[in-house]
Amino acid sequence: MMRIVICEDDARIRSVLQDYIEKWSEDTNITDYEVSLYQSSEDLFEKWTLGFRANLVFLDIEFPNEMS
Repeated sequence: MMRIVICEDDARIRSVLQDYIEKWSEDTNITDYEVSLYQSSEDLFEKWTLGFRANLVFLDIEFPNEMS
């Protein structure tokens, strides 16, 4: 299974990216994937330190009020 992460603080952009992934899935007939959504890099980092891994990560490059 392919694991895809979207880490984006803007809910609208998260939704658009998820829509693109669903369209890609339909176009390529690839259905064996899961998408995990995170609204902060800190949430993703916490999960990552517990051993979570992904095959593809869409990562926002600027999160207001978070460590850089």
